[in-house]
Amino acid sequence: MLSRRGAVTGIDVGRQAIKLVRLENGGADPLRLTHWGVEELAPDREVSPRVQAEALRRLMSRLRLRPRALGRVAAAVGGQDVHLRQVALPRLAPEDLRKALPYEARKHLPLEGIAHPYVDCQILNGIPRRDPANDTQDVLLVATSRETRNRILETLTQAGVDPEVLDAQPLPAVNAILDTCPGDEDGWVIVLDVGAGSTTLAAVLPDGSFYSRSLDFTGGGLTRSLERALGVERPEAEILKRELGKDAEEGGSVVQDHLRGLTSGVIETVRFLGVRRRQSPVSRIFLCGGGTLLPGLRDWLAAALHVPVEYPDPFQDLPVSGRRPDAIEIPWLVGALGLARWWD
Repeated sequence: MLSRRGAVTGIDVGRQAIKLVRLENGGADPLRLTHWGVEELAPDREVSPRVQAEALRRLMSRLRLRPRALGRVAAAVGGQDVHLRQVALPRLAPEDLRKALPYEARKHLPLEGIAHPYVDCQILNGIPRRDPANDTQDVLLVATSRETRNRILETLTQAGVDPEVLDAQPLPAVNAILDTCPGDEDGWVIVLDVGAGSTTLAAVLPDGSFYSRSLDFTGGGLTRSLERALGVERPEAEILKRELGKDAEEGGSVVQDHLRGLTSGVIETVRFLGVRRRQSPVSRIFLCGGGTLLPGLRDWLAAALHVPVEYPDPFQDLPVSGRRPDAIEIPWLVGALGLARWWD
């Protein structure tokens, strides 16, 4: 039987798949990757906590993991109704910050568009203040609907899993990537986390500050657009690559038209931060999430945005028991790895 000693598990509950990464520390040894897996959801089934819990149970069964062997568990909320904003607030004691949180959140987050909002925050220790003379502290505010938060908790509960931490996407993916693939000192980096139901852009600036926004692009939306245009259910990789490679002068393709929504969101963000924050240029763009596995996507984005685009490998320095995830599996697992490393 597996020991729970030092075990930590990240569970990334998505609309297209459930992803799990389990790490274990036996004492003096560094964290070791012991279990990982992806369980895709049937595309024709309604996504509900029950369906997601069934998929999580199948995944744990396949990995031969019982809930009590997971150790400390971290999960995350994600989607278009999750809002993050880093702000400079007066330096307050944690209990006083909690009292001021509802007022400050309404000043900085779009709470009026969220039914029954749930608000939380994290003090970002160690991030340099833009003006050290001011007695302020950097605080990350997060808001989502209570329905979104409760759906994740219901999914985990139905699968017999009790999470200790509930984080907010895309923070786990950003942390996992930048821990092993830091950006250049003279530039800033963008992480594009593309899922079936939502896409999040996260920008990490040279001064350590963080900016995040949702983009009007989803992997699921691209697939549906292709199915309608081509009359093909679940197009194969060869079809996607052919559509992506069509000459724009000949009218481009459905894939390219859909991707322009993604690139325009990146360009708008770069311009906004360049003007408002007076930042140096973007040094690199990192891709993660199952929606980034479109054949030829990296090269297309690099050409459209004139910035190096990479698939990072945050698993590269982890000792592994068994098989290491390959290049196709890693983008799915980045968020789950970041959750598993929440206690680092």
